[in-house]
Amino acid sequence: INSDGVMSAELVATQSYVANSVARGANMMAAVTSSKKGKHLGFSNLCSYVCVEFYGKNVLLRDIKLKSNNGEKIAGALTVTQSNDTFVATAAQGAGDVITLNLEGGGLLSESATEPTKFYFATLPTTLAEGFTITAMDNAGNIFTINTEAKVDLVRNTIYKVEAKEIAFVATEIKGLTAPKSVALPAQSKDCQTITVGSSSEDITL
Repeated sequence: INSDGVMSAELVATQSYVANSVARGANMMAAVTSSKKGKHLGFSNLCSYVCVEFYGKNVLLRDIKLKSNNGEKIAGALTVTQSNDTFVATAAQGAGDVITLNLEGGGLLSESATEPTKFYFATLPTTLAEGFTITAMDNAGNIFTINTEAKVDLVRNTIYKVEAKEIAFVATEIKGLTAPKSVALPAQSKDCQTITVGSSSEDITL
């Protein structure tokens, strides 16, 4: 806290998943006494919250990222000031435009569209002029993306809810390919050997 009463803090940019709640340590609050001798502290939430809902069959997510499309700062270094009995958190130098929700090795989604799995981000209150992008990745590296380009107001102490989305990663299977059991290379040759398998329209070169 500096001499003007401005507080400095940091909203972590990597947050751990907690079922139906915000990550521990991410839900920042502030309070001030009414006098130097006052002992009563009425804490107020500093953050805004984004709730994303996903469902899908046998989908195990590794992490989910929330990123502002226009570069607005949503986590990291911040300052806190008091204005009309309300605390205002503002991004400071070093703040970033992305938050990663770490699912600690994998979070299995609900298969129900009516009772999806909820994921919460704690963010700095701000206006995202061009919306945001949400990227969910599973343990195999498959990616599912939600993007909105409309303006989004992230209001302090308010949850912005993203409509439930189904995630279904489709495996790609290649059939009908054959390859020789062995290939003879020219003696003492430094050139690469090219092996082509498959049909003429769908060649795969190894």
